[in-house]
Parts: sequence; C-alpha cells; structure tokens
Amino acid sequence: MIIKDGKIVKEISYGESAWDTTVCGKYLAVSTLKHLYLYDLSNPKNPREIWNRGGFN
Repeated sequence: MIIKDGKIVKEISYGESAWDTTVCGKYLAVSTLKHLYLYDLSNPKNPREIWNRGGFN
C-alpha cells in the first residue's frame, strides 16, 4: 500500500519519547532514549515489530 497524501494511518506509542525515525524500503526504525525498534511496514495500517533492543543511554 502506498501512502502519498501524508495522512496518519497508524500511531505507535512508547513509554518514552521517540528521538529519531528513519524508513528504508518497507522498514521503519525508531529510537527512543533507551530503546531501538525495527518494524516491517508491508502493511502500514498494521506495522509488525520485528525486534527491539533496550539498554541504551
């Protein structure tokens, strides 16, 4: 599914603020103060978390 109009199709909540995001193809990476998350965006309305790593400061 290609989203071209900039509408929000899904929000992801964390227990801390998101510091940075980047998209590469169908993947989304999100960093927070202490975590890094990687999502598969094959279906933007239902992003699938592939993995997350914690322990960063």
